[in-house]
Amino acid sequence: MKAQRKSYIPIVASLVTIVLMVLIVLFIYSNNLDNEISLIQADRNILAETPDDLADVSDVIVLAKLKDSENILITDPMDGNIITGYQKSKLEVLEVYKGDISGEDIVITEECFYVDDTLWTQQGYLPMEKDTEYILFLSAYSDESLYAGMYFPVDLEHGKYVVKKSDSSEMATVSKRSDLQIGTETNKDEYMIWYQCAIDMINGLKQAEKIVDVDDNISTTVK
Repeated sequence: MKAQRKSYIPIVASLVTIVLMVLIVLFIYSNNLDNEISLIQADRNILAETPDDLADVSDVIVLAKLKDSENILITDPMDGNIITGYQKSKLEVLEVYKGDISGEDIVITEECFYVDDTLWTQQGYLPMEKDTEYILFLSAYSDESLYAGMYFPVDLEHGKYVVKKSDSSEMATVSKRSDLQIGTETNKDEYMIWYQCAIDMINGLKQAEKIVDVDDNISTTVK
């Protein structure tokens, strides 16, 4: 009677699976060491039903980067408990595509806030980061608002897009979720459609501006 050979394939496969699971857990843990993210349960007021609506519903469209941000917490005057909050962010405006901006800086509110090491936010919105350029579709607060003179991103993450410059000086998209700076609650595939439309829109505006400049130069030369 021949002795049966033992198969080590199931054992090896099990070990590989365990190692992969450990690595995934460590990766998730390492990416959440800085801040835990908790969701604010709130009804979302939609201003732009489609990407094509973004420009129409925006009072201002700019290329900007974060200068500094203040974490504002609103507390109950009776017991001091935190009710809500927001980020009051001062931005350096690099380019203006729509609207009248007086000065080089504007202030926006971001619908998220920190309590200790926890970021409270709506949907998949993540706050702006320094040393990053963004295309922002912004809506202005009314003159009667407590936030008069400030702006807010249209429809949260649908009003904020990370940009990078391509070799042709046109704006290009990024594709990794971490580079997009969106949370796990945001549908990445859907967001990428909005993102690509936004970048194409700005590139179109920039190209149109170049054509106008060329026409102006020609007419000036002719005169």
